[in-house]
Amino acid sequence: PAVLPYFPEVIVNDRELASRIVRLHRLLEGGESDLERQSLTALVLRDLVARHAKSGRDAPALRRCDPAIARVREFIDSAFAEPLSLDQLAAIAGLSPLYLIRAFRAATGLPPHAYQIQRRLQEAARLLRAGGEIAEVAAACGFSDQSHLTRHFKRMTGITPARFRSGSFKTPVPQSA
Repeated sequence: PAVLPYFPEVIVNDRELASRIVRLHRLLEGGESDLERQSLTALVLRDLVARHAKSGRDAPALRRCDPAIARVREFIDSAFAEPLSLDQLAAIAGLSPLYLIRAFRAATGLPPHAYQIQRRLQEAARLLRAGGEIAEVAAACGFSDQSHLTRHFKRMTGITPARFRSGSFKTPVPQSA
């Protein structure tokens, strides 16, 4: 029989987890993708239970599931601009949603939603290098609008898509020792 977790303390003092719950709440109110919302919800709940609940069992260790993760990566690569759901990816992998997140992160270093954003940004950079209009690139890559693309692009590269497209940035020169 399954052993349900329980929380022996009514109030938990965990600042890091509290800040993640606040981030999750904001994401649930106006997040960018179902996949990101579902992934973060699963991870926050997993960590809440793992850190503060009592149970008779520990989470199972990851087993090798390279073919399943490869199928999910291929699917994300081919449908990166589409809105994907965690349940959809879990069905492709034949794994539970939470297990998929753990296994995908172990195999790629990123949870599925972050991998999808990375793929969108790679394609956006390719289209911008080819001279694509920023709003059109954003739509083609699955971003909700130009500002959505700009926010992610700047976070990953340190420059805006317009500046990237124009080539008006300098590549930093490494300092010699």
